[in-house]
Amino acid sequence: MIQVGKRIGIWYLQNMLLAYGITVGLLAVTAYGLDRAIFPTSVMRGSVLATYVFSNLCAGFRMGKGVKKKQYLWGFVQGLGYVGILFLCSWIGNSFQMGQLQTMFTIAMLCACSGMFGGMLS
Repeated sequence: MIQVGKRIGIWYLQNMLLAYGITVGLLAVTAYGLDRAIFPTSVMRGSVLATYVFSNLCAGFRMGKGVKKKQYLWGFVQGLGYVGILFLCSWIGNSFQMGQLQTMFTIAMLCACSGMFGGMLS
């Protein structure tokens, strides 16, 4: 029983790294596009949200393939872990403001639900 839990924990961390790797790559493309004026500034917010959704969808899909049972639940947990680290980094970087709670809740639900949807697809 301990081996199964350890395997899921390692799988979870690998998927978390995958999600953040995809995020870094897509945000680098977005930053390049903004720097070279390929994308208008209004596109930035949508592309950041799309990056969060796509990275959690991929991580949730891979998480569901690895655990084989309750894939949707593990995809949801994957999305919540992703957004928890995202919020922690925002808080440490002092960019967390109480006025942005509604936006942060929306991002949390997008990440968690896209991870859950990825788990359902697996």
